[in-house]
Amino acid sequence: MISYNKAQEKDRDFLVQLRKQTMESLLEAANIFLTEEEHSARIDKYFSDTYVLVIENQKIGMIKYIENDDEVELVQFQILPDYQLRGIGKKVLDYLKEVTLSKKKMLVLKVLKNNPARNLYERNGFEIIGEDDIEFLMKWKP
Repeated sequence: MISYNKAQEKDRDFLVQLRKQTMESLLEAANIFLTEEEHSARIDKYFSDTYVLVIENQKIGMIKYIENDDEVELVQFQILPDYQLRGIGKKVLDYLKEVTLSKKKMLVLKVLKNNPARNLYERNGFEIIGEDDIEFLMKWKP
């Protein structure tokens, strides 16, 4: 069972390392090279809306989502590589869909074009509604 624990100051190092471990190679492949401080700034943005994913007392990932007027936006979603491809991503998306349904909104996210997580999103009902040079904008609407 996945626990969604509100992120605390003591989680910052884990969150920065998780981001670097899961995103750095994808970002660099898109010609985006971030410093440690820039990775930390990404963690700091909407920190109060960040949840650490925990399974059996082990931190395995994070989600960060914010609520706007007509949508819930998944701002960040990372799972440690050792826990990927185990159905956890689907369970987390199902949780976010429930949150979204309860608020009668749509769920949106951006994903790097080279990120294999796009397949997870498409398998779970998200569709591409826009794009720029490096990212797709995707939505799930009940």
